[in-house]
Amino acid sequence: MAACLLWSCELDLQPLGNANGEQVWGTALGCEQMVAGAYARLRNIIIHERPMYLYGDLPSQMVFRHNHWIAQYATEGTYNGHYLNGWWLDWSPYFKVIATANTLLNHINDVPHEQFAASGEDGLTRRNRLRGEAYFLYAYTYFYMTRIYGDLPLVTESIENSEQAIQNGNTIGRRQSPEKEVLEHVLKTVDAAIALLPLDKPGTKTWAVRADKGAAMNLKAHILMWLAKDMENGSQQYIDYLTEAEQLLDLVINHSNRSMVDYNNPASVTGMFAGKSTEGIFELNVSVADNESFHINYGEFALHVTTYRCVDRQTLQNLGSFMVIDPKAASLYPVTDKRRALFFQNFGNSPGNNF
Repeated sequence: MAACLLWSCELDLQPLGNANGEQVWGTALGCEQMVAGAYARLRNIIIHERPMYLYGDLPSQMVFRHNHWIAQYATEGTYNGHYLNGWWLDWSPYFKVIATANTLLNHINDVPHEQFAASGEDGLTRRNRLRGEAYFLYAYTYFYMTRIYGDLPLVTESIENSEQAIQNGNTIGRRQSPEKEVLEHVLKTVDAAIALLPLDKPGTKTWAVRADKGAAMNLKAHILMWLAKDMENGSQQYIDYLTEAEQLLDLVINHSNRSMVDYNNPASVTGMFAGKSTEGIFELNVSVADNESFHINYGEFALHVTTYRCVDRQTLQNLGSFMVIDPKAASLYPVTDKRRALFFQNFGNSPGNNF
């Protein structure tokens, strides 16, 4: 997940949050704003509204734990504990990203491609990139949700007026489709993204912070492996899925302009955490310079205050209320592993003083 998740949202345009109105999707500028809005909405969900570590790093129970017994519910993957708020179970924010992507894809080809040309750029290429990004965001959001909720309502159409969603004053219910059915559909949208997106290059404005062909191939490989885990080992479909995933990852590693950061150079590793490194695939940046952090408070205790070390290596304070390394994970990295010093603070020491 880390390879495809940590990202920076450096967007050229003011994001437009509402996916409705012909004045939005009827122009090239409106389409650009809708894509920017989808990125911004997803970023807000995963960093603030539904912080990613609550559904990923913590329930894995491999590295982190919390020093408070109530927050330990989250660490164990119990999102509906007596002291936790019900919004943890609410998937509606994610479907706003889905709605934006569907609406854009329903209308963007109605906008003449000449409107998308700027500074000599081919308008058709630019429009196709936006389409590819919309397909990617649709697929990424659904894949993210399935790993939390499993079966989901599968929304494939653009919902643009109340008559599509409300009947006799009540919201029209949607049945949950099986996880496998959802992800099999999502694979088709990832294929569309792969076909439409270009390969970016390190140092360019869009590198790692907007979806490109490499990010889409990485996403498809992850989905294929996720589906294969529930298949009979050795079955033809199992072999086919893992073979294709391996081929896609080989393309990402060797032919997508990515390269590993030099871990013998601490400055390079610090730069990796700052974002847009040569390893970048799809990132959402949390900027220390902008006073941003992963943060959620509810009730009388802090479930979490922050999950990152400042890139300037400043020592974090008040570690007693932080998510900390579980002592059982001290063997995760051997003593000689460079990541112990590069990634963590006081790794392997007392639980209240390491991160």
